[in-house]
Amino acid sequence: MKASSHPFTTAPWTSAAFAACLSAALTTAACADDAQPDEIATAMTQATEDETYLDAPQTPGTWEYEDEPGEKLALFGVNPRQPIFLVRCGDGVVSLGRVTQTPQSETKVLNVVTETVSSQLEAGPVPGREIILAADLQPGDPLLDAMAITKGRFMIDVEGEDPLYLPAWVEVSRVIEDCRG
Repeated sequence: MKASSHPFTTAPWTSAAFAACLSAALTTAACADDAQPDEIATAMTQATEDETYLDAPQTPGTWEYEDEPGEKLALFGVNPRQPIFLVRCGDGVVSLGRVTQTPQSETKVLNVVTETVSSQLEAGPVPGREIILAADLQPGDPLLDAMAITKGRFMIDVEGEDPLYLPAWVEVSRVIEDCRG
């Protein structure tokens, strides 16, 4: 098997290792100037109070699936090498990673809203790379199924950040199923 050039590939993975590696890659690729590209920041929109997340415009970007030794990744962003959200399977755990606009100093609630399930997850800042909040789920968690089969999209929301309206594309399902296999 060839050596991976993907910035998230290391092993073994723990929540802290996942977050640190994601953070290191983002710091190198996207955060060298301490800001995300303007096109991402200005393109994100919030639903008005009378809209549901299904009515809100999709967050700009696409999913990319990565099958790396010891891990599977679904990366979402305008540029997959500078993701704004990530779903990862490694060591039998599904991790959700949300890149934030500003450094975080405490654990925050990561709201995940789908057509059938809404959940509040505890997401902690990555030590030394506080622009990332990460939460872990067991592969059998019903929230993952809801994310994979929701009506076209799901929402990720963290206090103080623009919500993300992400399409429920096959890349998300593949990572979840890979973690169950």
